[in-house]
Amino acid sequence: MSQSFNCPNCGAPLDYQGSDPIIRCPYCSSSVIVPENLRAKPAFSQKPDNFTLSGFGDMGSLINQARRMKEVKDLAESGEMDKAVALYRQITGQDEYAARQAVGKLSSGQPITLTGFTAQDVAAQVRAVRQPQVQSSQADTRRLGCIIGLAVTIFVIGILAAVLIPVIGSFVGMAALVNQVQPAVATEISILPMELPTFEPESSPTPSFAAIDLQFGSEGTGAGKFKDARSVAVSPQTGNIFIAEYQGGRVQVFDSSGKFITQWLLEPPDKRDPIIFHLATDWSGKVYVLMSGKVYVFNEAGELQNTIAQDDYLEEMALALDGNLYVYGSDTLTVFSPQGELVAQIDNLVYDVTGDPAITSGMALDGVGNLYLLVTGSDSALFRFDSSGKYVNRFGSDGDEPGQFRAPHSLTVDGQGRIFVGDFKGIQVFENDGRYIGLVGDDIPGVAFGLTIDPDGRLMTIYNSNQAVRFIIKE
Repeated sequence: MSQSFNCPNCGAPLDYQGSDPIIRCPYCSSSVIVPENLRAKPAFSQKPDNFTLSGFGDMGSLINQARRMKEVKDLAESGEMDKAVALYRQITGQDEYAARQAVGKLSSGQPITLTGFTAQDVAAQVRAVRQPQVQSSQADTRRLGCIIGLAVTIFVIGILAAVLIPVIGSFVGMAALVNQVQPAVATEISILPMELPTFEPESSPTPSFAAIDLQFGSEGTGAGKFKDARSVAVSPQTGNIFIAEYQGGRVQVFDSSGKFITQWLLEPPDKRDPIIFHLATDWSGKVYVLMSGKVYVFNEAGELQNTIAQDDYLEEMALALDGNLYVYGSDTLTVFSPQGELVAQIDNLVYDVTGDPAITSGMALDGVGNLYLLVTGSDSALFRFDSSGKYVNRFGSDGDEPGQFRAPHSLTVDGQGRIFVGDFKGIQVFENDGRYIGLVGDDIPGVAFGLTIDPDGRLMTIYNSNQAVRFIIKE
């Protein structure tokens, strides 16, 4: 029976019929958590001859839920607990306290139970498919339906295992489930061999769209090795590459060919733990470091020159071509002159547009002053503001389709106005009007945690797999 409730984002009426815990609003494309009291209990046909893939509708939801739990785990392990908790709450609908407990378990390698579906549920459904053979005129037909249903079941369970095992290492119920299914596989397949479907990988942009120009780095503490490096900047003056690790205040400096030059070990003057969120460089040779909630300005020798934006809650930073510094934190955008003087301040930048608090993972400026803010959380999207801070539009949403986001981490804009977003699926590229172009670096392990454009228009990245990669992008 179809039931209705209103979208919390745009207020549009939503018709709901099914058991998936999350649906998408057709009016504003928001991901909406269905109220618990409206969710239908999963139904599954007990008859082999009625078996269809739709009978496993809730299995699809579980696979999607488990895959997103992997993203929660990755965020938590990389130190982004608030983002991990926000994503976990979006997936499960749990309160803040329960979400933090669960995320803490995930980050420490402990198992959790995915709400509404357990390994025992899956095993029960598999047993339901395995019915005795019927001795009648339709026996062969029903037996074939059972075999096909069982094969599809095993195929889906294989996907489920591949998704869940990395997240829940101690999920012993899965091992028990596989043991129950294996005897049936040997018996049925030996009678009627069948070929399971294969899937071609998604097509990538043509090779001429982006080509790797430089690649270096590995895990470690030596020269050219990294421990959780997340920020990258390239000097417009010298072409030197600066790469910062998230914790410990370590910044390594390389020449334009990737050859190690030196390293800095930075420490905030107030002796707080050095956590580096972002790096930026300008045409005068200054290096800006957003560290532990404040912006510190160094020369290229690593000597502290100035401290800008005395705030403990800054999250994002970007430099304009005129030398002005844009910083964002607590939903407030602040602009400083190259000398560190206050130029402008805009409060409730995102809240005044959406009515919701914002969790961000990137900010960038184009050559004409447009500001782009990457907002994650309940529904990931890229927000565009003009040079005065006025909202223009937004594009993208949470999902797996091209142009949708799955836990985006970084953002930059090139000299053509193209927008690059580091995402779990690769670096997605958009025109400045939001039109999706394609992917870059989707065959490189890891996620691009840091993105920037160098003086020659090349895309410089640092991956959480401790690889620094530079791409030449087609004009």
